[in-house]
Amino acid sequence: DVFGEFALLYETPQDVSVVSTCNSEVWSLDSRVFRQIMAIPSSAYNEIENALRSMPLFKEPEMTADILRSIAAEASFVNFKKGSTIIQKGEIGNIMYFVVS
Repeated sequence: DVFGEFALLYETPQDVSVVSTCNSEVWSLDSRVFRQIMAIPSSAYNEIENALRSMPLFKEPEMTADILRSIAAEASFVNFKKGSTIIQKGEIGNIMYFVVS
């Protein structure tokens, strides 16, 4: 089941309340991420997913297609000019980079 999609799509207040009747695990998607996903051309999305599939880390059996799609949906392209420092030794690591080209 899905809920909250109309408020997300049309930027309107929620028109229903949802109450869990048992222990539940749900995925959430905020409007920022949703809009990023919608702005990604399908060719770019496929490019990210294919690049992930080619990397040893993502060839593990537990890396299902759904997991790869989720990662691809969250990933974004970042360009760096020649000579740019991408990671500085000693920095706290909170971003993972995948070299595309």
